[in-house]
Amino acid sequence: MFNTIKTLDVDFDNSSDFWKKSEEERYEYFKNACYSYMIFLKSIDTQTGDMDLKSMAAMHFANICTLLVYLMTTDEERETDVETRWFNKITTETDNLIMLANQDKGQA
Repeated sequence: MFNTIKTLDVDFDNSSDFWKKSEEERYEYFKNACYSYMIFLKSIDTQTGDMDLKSMAAMHFANICTLLVYLMTTDEERETDVETRWFNKITTETDNLIMLANQDKGQA
């Protein structure tokens, strides 16, 4: 389902390179983190079926997403509501992936 996770260049020894990236490039890191967590949430659902655990993990996911936006954006970007843009964008992209996956299931 989430085969759109891109391999991104991460140099953990040189964090200043991260801040040279555009907002859109940094968004891709955010998106990868979100997709990875969504895969984890799906595995909770399929492996355990424990809806309480899935709900708790989803709540933590929302908190983590908020923190990631804060960590991956500049003060200036946050003044222009970057969190709203990123949350709207990830929601739209995720919804589109889910619709595509459901279409594929219907065609199989």
